[in-house]
Amino acid sequence: ATNQGLPSGASGTLVLDTFDGELLLLDLDTQERVRLVPPDVGFANAENAPLASPDWLHFAFQDDQRRAVGGDGSRTLRVVDSTGKDIINTPWDPAWGDTTGWISNAVLALTAPRSSSSTIVARDVFAGVDTPLVIDFPNLNTIDPIPWYFAQPLAAFDPSLTRAVYASTEHAYVLWDLPEERALWSVPADWPAEYPVWSPDGEYFAVVADWWGTSGRSELIVVSREGDVKRTIASNWEDARVPYAFGSPAWDPTSSRVAFDVIFKSRPICNRVSSVAVLYIETGLVTDFCQEVDYSFKPVWS
Repeated sequence: ATNQGLPSGASGTLVLDTFDGELLLLDLDTQERVRLVPPDVGFANAENAPLASPDWLHFAFQDDQRRAVGGDGSRTLRVVDSTGKDIINTPWDPAWGDTTGWISNAVLALTAPRSSSSTIVARDVFAGVDTPLVIDFPNLNTIDPIPWYFAQPLAAFDPSLTRAVYASTEHAYVLWDLPEERALWSVPADWPAEYPVWSPDGEYFAVVADWWGTSGRSELIVVSREGDVKRTIASNWEDARVPYAFGSPAWDPTSSRVAFDVIFKSRPICNRVSSVAVLYIETGLVTDFCQEVDYSFKPVWS
């Protein structure tokens, strides 16, 4: 496969997060894949997949030695760098549920235990300080599970903690202004297919909305923090030339590109049904790298 149509200066790398917790580096220029983090770092014991910080410098995961062969029975929150070196290794707090993502380069989001699913714990991993964030928005959808709810909080907060995106009982996604307590944007899709993902600079977020129950389509939508739709990519179940599903949007560290997976019914040109693609926010250009991946992979930018 070649990167035909790749814009000037768009070279880079992606990390493919595999089922067993390995991190594989994909060079978008050469298509070469190499293992990123040494396999003995403990990802195989991770309760959930390792999560990369927005600047791609750190990976956080729950190291559960209770399930490891020969493990010591411990359960810790670990933050490592790209070489696998431990930066943080602290005992797991009973007030934490699951690691869910990074709010900023220093703050990790964790769910509270299931009995308190309306609260997110924002942990500054370097300062060791926890801040509870209560999710209490109008018409909050608390159905368990909505498509992205498993091991995810009910809302995604921006780095400044002044915006949140959540699923309501009337809309698949709602952008909420916390200081002014009002909705800035919403989309009445059938389902919120993917957890909302904020850009590192907090200026945009990306979501995937589905209308499978009514029109059989889905959309990857990029929205500004003020509620303006910047980019939309639509699928089409009937047209085999375009994707029929999107998933796993991931921002690059400069907040200028979104990587995501695309699924086709058939695609004889490059013989790849599932692939990784990149959306360039300013131009709207989409580059399909025709790289075969598992449907459930999660790209992470370097």
